[in-house]
Amino acid sequence: MKQSSVPKAVEKVLTGAIRREMALEDFCAKQISEIKHLNCLVQQYKHERECNAIIGQTREDKILRLESLIDGVLPTKDFMEE
Repeated sequence: MKQSSVPKAVEKVLTGAIRREMALEDFCAKQISEIKHLNCLVQQYKHERECNAIIGQTREDKILRLESLIDGVLPTKDFMEE
């Protein structure tokens, strides 16, 4: 009777180990998916920052040009051509 109970005990241990391994693989797959999603968000954020920096610089350039026009430094003709 002891011989048949040992394989059952081993089978239970192995079954538990396999279940834990499968659960861990599932958890790792979810973590990989989450990391990929976060990386996409980081790239989107970086792109938006670059765009905002360009928009901000363009805005500053326009303000400087308008100030130059108002101060008479930049001729109206040159302003209109740009």
